[in-house]
Amino acid sequence: MINKFKIIFIGFLISLLNITGVGIAKPLPPGSGAGDIPANILILLDTSASMNANPMGGDTLEVVGDVVLLNSGDVLVGQMNNGGIVKMNYDDEEFDRDFGTNGSVRANKTITTCALEYGTSQPYGFSTVTAMAKASNVKDHTGEAIYVSGPDAKVIGMDADGNCLEIIWGGELGRTHFKKKDKFHPKSLTIRSIGGEDHLLISSMEIWCFKYKNNKRCKNNSYKHDLKLYSKNLTTGTVKQYNLNDKYRQALQHTTSMTIDLNGEYLYSSANGFIYRIKLKKDGDNYTVDGDVYKFERAPGKSDYNTASQIEIDPQDTNVMYVSSANSSSLQKLTISSDKNTLTESIIIGGADDNNQTPAAAANDDESTLINMFRTNALFVGTDRVWTGGDKVSIQEYDVSGDRIKWVDEMGSSRLSRIDGAIKAIRAVVTDSSLLQGARFGFGEWNAGEVEVRKTGKASSLWIKNGDYACNCEKKKPGAPKYVKCNPNCNYYQHGGWKGDHPQGRTAQCTNNSCIRVGIDKNNSQLIINRLNTLKPKGIRFGTDARAFAQLAYGYYSDDKVVDREGKQLAPLNASERIECQQNYVIVIGDGAWRNHDYAKQQIQLLRSQRGVKTLVIAYGKDISEGGKTKFQEIAIAGTCDDENSSDCRDRIDAETPGDLLTKLKSEIERIVASRLSFTAPSITAELSGEEGGSLFQAQFKYALHGEWEGTLIRKHVREDGTIVDDVADQRVYDVASIIQGQALSDNRDIWTVYEGLDYTSDYNNFTEDKADTLNGLFGLFGDVVPNFHNSSSYCGPTLANVEGLDTNADDIKGLINFVRGKDYFAYGGCDNTNNVRASVLGDIYHSQIIEVGRPKANTNFTSTHQEAYWRYINNYDTWARTVVRDDVMYFGANDGALHAVRTGTGKIRYGGNIGQELWAFVPPFIAAKLPTIVNEGLNDVLGQGRGGTNAIFAVDGSPVVHDVYIKGFKLGDAGNIMEEESKSWHTILFIPYGRGGPGFSVLDITDPLNPIHMYSIYNDRANGRVLHSDENGMITAYPYGSETLSIDQSLEAITARRIEQQARDADILLDADGDDFTNRDTKSSCMSNSDVGTDAKFFNASYDDGSACYAGLTFTFITDALENLTTVDASKFTVIFEKDGSITEVPVAKVNRQGSEVEFTFSSEMVYNASTGLTSDKEDVPFTIMLPAGLEAENIEYDYSMLGETWATPRIVRIPTTKSGSLNDDNYVAVLPGGFGATNGIGSNLFLVDLEDPANNGGAIFGSDDNLGPIKIADVPDNGIINSVTGDPVVVTPDTFRGVPWRGAMVYINDLEGKVTKINLTNQQKDNSEIDIFDQRTLFNINANDINQRVSYFGMEAAYGQSTRNLWLFGGTGDFRDVGARIDGMDNLLFGIRDVDFPNFIHGEIKVPKADSADENGISNFTEGALKAIANAPIVDDKFPDLADCGYTRGRNRMEDCPGAGRLGWIFKLDNPEFNKNPKGDANNRYRKATAIPTIFGGTVYYPVYEPPPKGETTCSVGKAFICAADDECGINQAEKIQFAEKNVRSESEFDERAGCYFLQKGILSQFVISGNKLFANVTTESDDQADTLVTLLGSDKDIQVYRGSWQENF
Repeated sequence: MINKFKIIFIGFLISLLNITGVGIAKPLPPGSGAGDIPANILILLDTSASMNANPMGGDTLEVVGDVVLLNSGDVLVGQMNNGGIVKMNYDDEEFDRDFGTNGSVRANKTITTCALEYGTSQPYGFSTVTAMAKASNVKDHTGEAIYVSGPDAKVIGMDADGNCLEIIWGGELGRTHFKKKDKFHPKSLTIRSIGGEDHLLISSMEIWCFKYKNNKRCKNNSYKHDLKLYSKNLTTGTVKQYNLNDKYRQALQHTTSMTIDLNGEYLYSSANGFIYRIKLKKDGDNYTVDGDVYKFERAPGKSDYNTASQIEIDPQDTNVMYVSSANSSSLQKLTISSDKNTLTESIIIGGADDNNQTPAAAANDDESTLINMFRTNALFVGTDRVWTGGDKVSIQEYDVSGDRIKWVDEMGSSRLSRIDGAIKAIRAVVTDSSLLQGARFGFGEWNAGEVEVRKTGKASSLWIKNGDYACNCEKKKPGAPKYVKCNPNCNYYQHGGWKGDHPQGRTAQCTNNSCIRVGIDKNNSQLIINRLNTLKPKGIRFGTDARAFAQLAYGYYSDDKVVDREGKQLAPLNASERIECQQNYVIVIGDGAWRNHDYAKQQIQLLRSQRGVKTLVIAYGKDISEGGKTKFQEIAIAGTCDDENSSDCRDRIDAETPGDLLTKLKSEIERIVASRLSFTAPSITAELSGEEGGSLFQAQFKYALHGEWEGTLIRKHVREDGTIVDDVADQRVYDVASIIQGQALSDNRDIWTVYEGLDYTSDYNNFTEDKADTLNGLFGLFGDVVPNFHNSSSYCGPTLANVEGLDTNADDIKGLINFVRGKDYFAYGGCDNTNNVRASVLGDIYHSQIIEVGRPKANTNFTSTHQEAYWRYINNYDTWARTVVRDDVMYFGANDGALHAVRTGTGKIRYGGNIGQELWAFVPPFIAAKLPTIVNEGLNDVLGQGRGGTNAIFAVDGSPVVHDVYIKGFKLGDAGNIMEEESKSWHTILFIPYGRGGPGFSVLDITDPLNPIHMYSIYNDRANGRVLHSDENGMITAYPYGSETLSIDQSLEAITARRIEQQARDADILLDADGDDFTNRDTKSSCMSNSDVGTDAKFFNASYDDGSACYAGLTFTFITDALENLTTVDASKFTVIFEKDGSITEVPVAKVNRQGSEVEFTFSSEMVYNASTGLTSDKEDVPFTIMLPAGLEAENIEYDYSMLGETWATPRIVRIPTTKSGSLNDDNYVAVLPGGFGATNGIGSNLFLVDLEDPANNGGAIFGSDDNLGPIKIADVPDNGIINSVTGDPVVVTPDTFRGVPWRGAMVYINDLEGKVTKINLTNQQKDNSEIDIFDQRTLFNINANDINQRVSYFGMEAAYGQSTRNLWLFGGTGDFRDVGARIDGMDNLLFGIRDVDFPNFIHGEIKVPKADSADENGISNFTEGALKAIANAPIVDDKFPDLADCGYTRGRNRMEDCPGAGRLGWIFKLDNPEFNKNPKGDANNRYRKATAIPTIFGGTVYYPVYEPPPKGETTCSVGKAFICAADDECGINQAEKIQFAEKNVRSESEFDERAGCYFLQKGILSQFVISGNKLFANVTTESDDQADTLVTLLGSDKDIQVYRGSWQENF
């Protein structure tokens, strides 16, 4: 299948412009010198009380699922994200607090009665609402009845006050299967009054397993899908249930909405974005479907509508339909033709505008089409009004009387306050791997520390009334807590300076009004997030004092105690002591005007002129006055330049919304990162396959400062002797990038994606501007909006004046699509070039390896029935392979957003077109959702003369993997539709991890490269707390896993306290309109507990008369679905953090009691929530935050990718047993995928087994999720300063790669950032059968990494089987590759070779690691505790090495007979002088060396690429040295000196370095060595523009050793 006689070589050519400014969202490869020095960035966030404001007035909502207008005129809102159902008063837009229970109907609220049925203790309500409908003529009920559905297997009926009428359970809806893996989902419902009777129809889908394995896991291809229709005549009470046949599947299986026409003649449904019509018939008192399904095709001359989300027939005209579209953010009025076969648009509003803004001139008839909407979903149609809702998180009302749709009003607003939006933005920044490599962050907050209470009363000169405005008002007067002592001369930093050993510690003066809580450092994302989690309403203060941020910034950078890990002050006063290429910044985020402006301006200017620290300011919010904006601008100028006309000046940055803040904050940090780069930095991530002779594909890229990096891909020929033919005159040499550009010039590129409503199989070219409305829905999937880059006021505005939609983003959406296709929409070449093809079309190939796939060629020569070769043989693989006619195609990912398929044409059958042409480019759906981040309005005219730019991003950055699999997959029907196969057959699949592009992957079926099929895509959308799954048709399912935290202000007790305080305030205003009367607030200010309310009573149920504005107690109660995935609730898994004495303090939870979605937490000490402003308020707040264990609900555990990080590793595809005793036929194809990079606790510290069987029913599910409660978890060792992840490629040993093993399946070895080497059993091993099971794990070895020795392992390991020791050996190296220039005292990296003495068997250590689903006698999982004990008991590197030979510096002991590693567990090779360990602080002998790639085994020698940064005393802005370290594989003897005598192609200055014990190559960073024939190839970075001599070649020798990396090229 893979052509083995190819050499695939990847290098990077980067040409930097010597211009500082904005541009990149990703760092250059390490080795760029100045580019290796991360920027220091201190983020200072305004935490004044105004940051608590909501974007708009009225009560706040969650994302709107559906909406119903009640007869009273009030609006019933069904919400997503645990919002439940609320009633909103039409006049004041406030919630009805008497509706339901405490103002809402939420999930699983236990009730005892429903008016229309009998029963007790029933869970009632929904956390997420997907559909609602209203009836008015219901048997035995007077008034309205509202029926509601959600993701649960039930439908509820309620009255207009939220009281239960009935619960229609799954069994009544047609459910017949109730096992664990069986699922039942009501898909949609509708109600129509026909002939005086109200009729309810509910469509449902039952997915059930008809064959289980051990009653736990559904056997492959053993799911069935049954369609159900429930019909109830609400007026007579007659119920009927129907089982529907397959002809209704396309219309009802994925339906999102249904509506019945006025006569009961037709049922209309929306599914996969299309609208369908089904004939209805009367069956006694009920209606049911009857006849064929008609699809309204969207095409010229046919129907005209956007991708449909919700549909409703006009209650006054059966031939009028309203359609809401989440994809297009629009509302349409359609006319149904008389023959019922065509839908014609008559009016549309919304569309591609900047739909996340507040309606402006929307009430204008002439501007009705400019109404702003965002992912419109919910829809209710009245007689002359229409209501919509969606991700904009508000309700829009429209007047539809006459021939128009006119906006009337907007109700409600987002729950996301400014402070919440800021927290979300900063969290996203400090966990973005592309930013973390180029920047180190610190965090602080600032305000004026003022508290709002009454204005009256007198005070002494020292003690003032609490609330009189002054700074630092923290100390309360004994016996008189309403008085506080204040410092009249505010200084927010200098009282004690930095407290602690920086970067640990905080500012000594650390109050709620000013504090830097996290010093600038690397790997501190979790510390920043911990602080962000405590920034809640009770932790912020009134007043905005500019002295606060100015003094914090100046004091911090001026403090001589603020040093980096090398002991150097971050910003020395003496310019000669500064690092020339070091960038130091402050980013100030504020939301309004401040006082003491002139003082702050002076301080910020001095910080820049004296210390070289620049300050950027972000004006956050819509309501900042012009005077306030002027102050922001003046601080921005003072912080960046002396002359406001200078090119160095940075204007203030305006961010109106939380979304704007996220985009612009990241853009500014990208600008900072870009400005530190100064010269060429080539690098290589190479993978060679082949033997003697073949092809060499050389991928290079050129860095572009303000745009997409320019990729090149050249095919060269390699002769048998290893020499390279690169003459373009040779027909075997061609430039793929130039060919693709030529295709773009002739508009001959096929680019496709998958999304509901988009067909792709007809021509594989649906990523086109005519699909802009639908594609814009995909662009908005993560909440991003395509910015309005070109407009009438932009530089290119006059040139583009005739462009339709110029002053909206409609043209920019089409422009972004065309940019991906190769057009220069963002004006790289100037305003006149926006419709021309760019000079370079192919984006950079950064980390993605190239893979070439031809005819199927996998091995069927088996020596054991355990091998996959045997499985192929018995399933006629060779017969199938002979029928497959396909040419060679090369696949690779690029950061232009696409996976590219390119004809290489070396086979006998060639596709049409030239060799080297792009066959197609696939934009994965969750990469398409990132594309709006390319657009940066700040780059308009960035290069002058109208030349604009874009952000460069990581996109399809991972390395694709191919494998032939025998599964029940998909096939294309005669009409081009995707169909599920009836039985298993052979398929060639391509697994595409996104790499740095994000935590996700896509899987394609490329059996026929001309007709690929998207099988599924997975993405962990952490910003929005959900796992996204896209199926074969692009239908996206979201699996929410809720918030990571619960804060005290979200508790029911806090909500009650605030309600009572507000009621008391309202009563006081009636007494005194000026607000000076506190009579009622004083009476409600004493704190109360549950017992004070009454016996067995709860404070949160208290009325105004019985309650208080302050609650103090041991228990707090929350409504959340985030814990439903836990079968048992273990209190020890929860951490409570709160601020105490200026520091973050952690306390345990004593007990957790859960009843449905209502969760009560019990603490060991009293906690207080005090909302009172009354004088008698007697207790202080304890503003805590509860950290929740993450994960999906139990029924969706197979899609629990909530802990998936950025998928850096290249997975391996294998067949493994489902159980120890299972048969060969029951084995399962899986992709072994390491958890990836995650900057916060838990993310990426795992191993995922992606199920590749049965994609129609189980696509992308996690294999073994029941046993492991999700992925296979790897314990994160606490207190070592490292946030663990598994980022390197796994070592996977199978019976095919190691013949003779006595098991089926695979033995997997992974190493993680903490340096643990873990062995995982995925076999049916029968030895010690009672003790060993599939998924068992053991820590073989612990490198003992911590934040002092810096022994992190970003790369995977190499494996080999030694003929002398007869053991499997694993080889690896340590070093922080993301910070290669670091010179931290205590750094102590090493190279290692360890052996698995038990291989091929799996044997537990002395302490067995328990399974994740194991539990103690109390039902509590004991995995973490048991795993940590096992890790502590594993062999470990410490000051003594009883189990390991210390083989570093063995220059005098390099004889093979010494062989120190042979008799021990293995060997280590320390990269610095061992004497350093005796005095680890400040030893001048330390050279801070690091491994820079996976080692390579060749001829019995292990070759390690190693980097040594410039020594202390020299500038860190220069490039260090590249070394080759080498050791005998089994002995560990140093072999580097022998390189001196080997045949090689290196620079003349290269030589063996006695001091290093390694072979010096040149300045730069060495890539991994790759093997071709009998040669080793690698590339080395350089600061030179000359690339001719960066290829390193070594000639090796032979030795008896079997190397598995080579065979992986064939098998993986």
